[in-house]
Amino acid sequence: MKLTVLLRKSHEYSNPMNSYNNKYQYTFIVNPISGGKDKKAFPDLLTKYLEAAPDTYQILYTEREHHAYELAKTSIHHSDYIVAVGGDGTVHEVVNGIFPTDKPMGIIPLGSGNGLARDLKIPMNEKEAIRVLNAGHITRIDVGRTPDRVFTNSFSLGKVADIAHSFAKLPMRGMSGYILCVLKELFNNKRIEVTLHIDGEKRHEKVALLDVMNISEYGNHLKVAPNASATDGTLHLQLFSKFPWYRLPGWAIQAFFGRPIKSKLFSSISFEHLKIEHGETTGQCDGEPIHLSPGIIEITCHPRALPIFTKADHPG
Repeated sequence: MKLTVLLRKSHEYSNPMNSYNNKYQYTFIVNPISGGKDKKAFPDLLTKYLEAAPDTYQILYTEREHHAYELAKTSIHHSDYIVAVGGDGTVHEVVNGIFPTDKPMGIIPLGSGNGLARDLKIPMNEKEAIRVLNAGHITRIDVGRTPDRVFTNSFSLGKVADIAHSFAKLPMRGMSGYILCVLKELFNNKRIEVTLHIDGEKRHEKVALLDVMNISEYGNHLKVAPNASATDGTLHLQLFSKFPWYRLPGWAIQAFFGRPIKSKLFSSISFEHLKIEHGETTGQCDGEPIHLSPGIIEITCHPRALPIFTKADHPG
């Protein structure tokens, strides 16, 4: 099965303000449009709060889709730490740019949902997130791996994937646009047929939504997988056989309070290796839309494979 590769091959990126002959302690990769939030003040925040001299770090701005991946891929050769400044989409590209080099990364969460940052208890306040970098505490987290990419949050087929593709087409960013896409897909009763091989056990399912979760939430505290952990060495497969619109308010309340969803329409299974036989052409990874070819997707958990800056009291 072939997935359409959205993360293009890295190339040398020319920026007149920086020289790749230099060695930097930090490279900050900033997505200027993530979450609809202004990033103009970010350089001043670094000057004020980062405990590093200005000539020991550089700031690079993305200019197009998948540019964060390209910048991260190049920056690993001349930086000790790569920091994603944006949302989960920016984090996804940076992770794919540095994996599997074992290069530690940081997150300054300035996106819409910030699912990974929230799950790892990284502060939403930029000043406090910079102080996490200063403290230097590193936690190693699990990642999921598909044939052409890795993910830290989730991989999905079905309804969540359709929402991700709708959101990507909107001119607006932020939570308001995401809510519009959710409402649009809410009354879509499409179900997909999949054959699953879960750690060698085979089963056939017809589902409205298939999620593979590495962390507990989608973002914005919506904990759809409260038992999932980024440091437990497993991924969590979640299946909704149907997704009736009138059940959404109750399920949403359970998710916001971090309570496991209890329904005959829902099931959750932890695993280390999963093979999915499917006929889909769309999916999502870490909130980013991806294009698929019908066939087989293999997903494997790589335990503790990604070093990332977190607060010192993080249990990982």
